[in-house]
Amino acid sequence: MEYTKDINKIIIHVHVPKTAGTTMQGIIRRQYDNPKDLKEIYMPWGLPESLNAINDIDNIDEIKCIQGHFPYGIHRYFNRSFNYIAMLRNPIEHIISVYSYILENPTIPYYNEIMKNNLTLKDFNKLKTPYGDLNNLQTRYISGVIMRDLNLGDLERAKENVLKKFLFVGLTERFDESVFMLKQLLGWKISFYAKKNVTKLRQRQEDLPNDLLDAIYQSNEYDIELYRFTKALFDKKINELDVADKINLKVFINKKNEIEQLTSSEKYQNERFLNWCLENNNSDIIIFGTGKVREDCISFLNKINEIANTNLTIKPLIDSAFYNCKIIIASETNQNNQELVQQLILLGVEREKIISFID
Repeated sequence: MEYTKDINKIIIHVHVPKTAGTTMQGIIRRQYDNPKDLKEIYMPWGLPESLNAINDIDNIDEIKCIQGHFPYGIHRYFNRSFNYIAMLRNPIEHIISVYSYILENPTIPYYNEIMKNNLTLKDFNKLKTPYGDLNNLQTRYISGVIMRDLNLGDLERAKENVLKKFLFVGLTERFDESVFMLKQLLGWKISFYAKKNVTKLRQRQEDLPNDLLDAIYQSNEYDIELYRFTKALFDKKINELDVADKINLKVFINKKNEIEQLTSSEKYQNERFLNWCLENNNSDIIIFGTGKVREDCISFLNKINEIANTNLTIKPLIDSAFYNCKIIIASETNQNNQELVQQLILLGVEREKIISFID
């Protein structure tokens, strides 16, 4: 598969809430070294304020990618060709995840509606608010209709957009395959990714009573049909990969699984440190620390370089290199880590250049 990256086309990531979009957001961030190339707009979940924010972009003709909680249609603000991408999720799992996530985050506008009216998942499924309805939320984002009741024509428009307006629409349940397809289509450099913004406390679909499942189905019939349609297209694209790409897909997933096994088995590893390694994947490193923890840190960096194709180069501690390197603190205790961080900051080292091996 040859990638279709075109520097004149803007990438538009329609981040539908709770579809693994935050993980995708992190992957996209790592594709753009220059902050001016990427614009993010995260007003509350696709409200009209998102469109107002687009109007306020100073370098609108220069950015290469824009992502956020906004619906299909913002390409009208750009005088350039575009590639839309998005992720969709099983609609039953999606509505459960959205409800659970809101309950964990009081700053989201819908939270007050739920608490004030003591809404259960069944009631929430039918929630109508000034911020927009939450039923068939994925159809709303893909069709571009947020603030009014949907009709069958909107569903057909969403399906047409998936077929003709989006370069690619992936599936949360098949995230690895989705990331591989985007890697191939856009020429992205992707080795590993850790899941982000995962809702901690949520009900499981298999534990829900049938009457609740029936209610969710009835209130989200457009999303269910859109997901079915998109999944069929997704299956077709995977099946049509040539032999070489199918091998590459298998290698890609195996490498990701290798890193997952590595990180789950390493005594001192933490997800924040792993993400830092990947985001600073071509950096010179100075390690502050001694003994077993330092040895474990060096071993881990070597394994990450081997598996994820990063280029994290450990340098000796000399004055001339000190301020040009990223710094890893490999100390036995969190208290020692914090003390070292403060000392380095006092010496003039920027905080974002420092990471602790032990969380």
